[in-house]
Amino acid sequence: MKLHIGCGRFNLGDDWVHIDAEDYDFIKYKSVKVIPIKDNKVDLIYSSYLLHYFSPNDVRKVLMEWHRLMKDKAVLRISVPDAFRIMRMYNESKMNLDAASSSLLGTVGQVGFVKSMWDFTTMQKALNQCGFINIKRYDFWKTPHDCNDSASIHYKDELISLNIECYANKKNTV
Repeated sequence: MKLHIGCGRFNLGDDWVHIDAEDYDFIKYKSVKVIPIKDNKVDLIYSSYLLHYFSPNDVRKVLMEWHRLMKDKAVLRISVPDAFRIMRMYNESKMNLDAASSSLLGTVGQVGFVKSMWDFTTMQKALNQCGFINIKRYDFWKTPHDCNDSASIHYKDELISLNIECYANKKNTV
């Protein structure tokens, strides 16, 4: 089973279970925090630009719920704005304040408010605490998968998304 969590308007096809608070015909479940699927049933979770709308404490709760759903060694791919890269670009005058602010905090019209910022180190720590292993960055364009929802957001040809792939570790559960 494959889950697209926080899918918005992006329908990845009938072989995906789509989860989002929005109201589209293809969405099966509305809550990303409590998902009515039995333990150890999911092979892949893909979530792009969702987790930063939760507080760091709530992100850990969400990740624990996702971990519960996943089989041992199931793949989790997430994407959030990369706070380190965006701030670095701003400090190096490669990005103006308006662009940096909207990249980190969202823009008018988006659902919800940004409640957390992430760099690789802080996300890696959260994932480790929730039972995920082999945490690494991934290149959306070089990673074989069937997602057509690009997690790689760029600003003037520089990647500003933190794309992470990791695996559920069920041997030493949290």
